[in-house]
Amino acid sequence: MNRKLYKWAIALVGLCAVSLCYGASQNIRSDRESECALFLCIPGGFVGSPCSKAHSSMVKRITDVTHHGTHKYTAVPAYKYCKDDPPPEVQANLDKLGVKESNIQAVERMDAHIPEHQECTQFREEWVCESGYGYNKYDTKHCPTHLQKKIRYCVAWKTVPEHYVLNTQCKFNRYNDPAWDGFNSYSSYYYRSEFVFDDKGQKVGSRNLPAWCDKTTHTLGVQVDGKIVGQEARY
Repeated sequence: MNRKLYKWAIALVGLCAVSLCYGASQNIRSDRESECALFLCIPGGFVGSPCSKAHSSMVKRITDVTHHGTHKYTAVPAYKYCKDDPPPEVQANLDKLGVKESNIQAVERMDAHIPEHQECTQFREEWVCESGYGYNKYDTKHCPTHLQKKIRYCVAWKTVPEHYVLNTQCKFNRYNDPAWDGFNSYSSYYYRSEFVFDDKGQKVGSRNLPAWCDKTTHTLGVQVDGKIVGQEARY
């Protein structure tokens, strides 16, 4: 085992028996063993039955809220509540080897989720005849000039796979438009779509920031000496 992996394994010796945490309050909520196991289960992708219990403990932590809707706990408790000091003889060997204690902590950030979607790669413009006047929409030869209008629409697409924009919150840009309310001269307001459509009703753009985002996710990771280890978890 190389020295770097050895240090990581030693740092988690106590966790093999107990496990770890990060948390509005960073204390243990109720189940130290399962909550502390998150320090191992998050990097490992919650594989195995012990991590199923740890995942349930994390869900309980993030859904434990006050009557005001604020979180009582962070998703993971603080590492200090999970750390067990090794036996004196083990510590003595570590000191001889010059193995220093690693700085371990759970870290959380906000990421904007971008779902898989189609983006336009080529637009086309053409003249058409406005409907409602008895002319064929695409028969501009016989349509009077004053009834003709130019339309723009997408004719080629590309698929953009699902991804995340890190350290960014999704900002919805559903804007208000004034509308006649049918009763008086005052304007009422209603939400319009956050998407942009072409003249054929095809979805060709997004007003959200970053574009096309549909939600903000919390991303959890375990950091050892300033570097994320293993996988990250999202909720």
